[in-house]
Parts: sequence; C-alpha cells; structure tokens
Amino acid sequence: MTADDRILVRRAQNGDTDAFESLVRSHERRVYNLCLRMMGSPEDAADAAQEALLKAWRSIDSFRGMSAFSTWLHRIAVNVCNDMLRRRRPALVSVEVMQESGWEITDPKADDFTERSVNSQIVLDGLTRVSPDHRTVLVLRDIQGFSYEEIGQMLECPTGTVRSRLSRARKSLADVVRAMEQNRKLTV
Repeated sequence: MTADDRILVRRAQNGDTDAFESLVRSHERRVYNLCLRMMGSPEDAADAAQEALLKAWRSIDSFRGMSAFSTWLHRIAVNVCNDMLRRRRPALVSVEVMQESGWEITDPKADDFTERSVNSQIVLDGLTRVSPDHRTVLVLRDIQGFSYEEIGQMLECPTGTVRSRLSRARKSLADVVRAMEQNRKLTV
C-alpha cells in the first residue's frame, strides 16, 4: 500500500470523508472497469461500483492494512458483483431475436480491424456466459492485471487455487467463444 493510501485510510477511519473521497478518486476507475467486465452493462456496473464504494465506506474501520487498500476494495467489488449476478436470472435470446434487434453478421471479407472488433466483442460476450467464479478470476487476472497473490487475497484462497481456477476459467471461456463462433458461422 502506498504511503498516501495509508495516511488517507487512517484519516477515513477517523471519519474524514474528504480523505475517503480522495481514496475513491484514485481507485474508482479500476473498480468501475472491474464491475463492467463482471456485470456486462454500464448501468449494472455503475450500480455495482457505487454499492461497493458505499460498502467500503461503511466498513472502512474493518480494514486492517494486511493487504493493499486496492486489493481490499476490489474484493468488496467482486463480492458485490457476484451477489448481484446471483440475484439475476440468466437471459437467453435466440439468434432470430438478435437479428431482429439489429445484430449483424460481419462479411467474411471484412477488413482486419472489423474482424478483430467482432472477435473482441465475442470474447466480452463470452465472459457474460461463463460462471461468475470463472468470470471473476478472468477479469481480475487477464483484464485488470492483478497478480495471483493479489487475487488470492481478494478471494481468500491460496495462489495455487487461483492458478487452477484461472486455467479452468480460460478453458471454459474458450469453449463458450468456440460455440459462439460456430453459431455465428452457421447464421452467415
């Protein structure tokens, strides 16, 4: 944890809302991006990030400095997202409904940029279709760039468990993306 974060945390624990706002300003973008990848929509991500920050404020006294403040805050955000995802019913949409709502299949002769954009979107869509546990480790490691140790602290599990979950999650995402690609090819 940085010296600045340490000072701000102590001040926030003593009720200084300005200090907590400073902490929020330095971490809110990464928290929102984590929530966006976990939740899949900007609106849900904003709600989750706001709830995570509110929970952090309410429980700032419980932060003991055993990990970085950002690790503690991201753990709260992951838990909030997982809670929201558990309450949400998965929505299944047919290919026909997607096409009626404007979803277009790209031309196989599309330029490389368009193809990369479509592939990126398929991977992001695939993230919403894997289990919340898999999505969590994928987002934390492959998108947010946290170390295995930091993820282990957030999820309260050993580093080896993080590595094995990440391996299974990557395989699961690859299977989902492969199936989505296959469906896309069938509709072209």
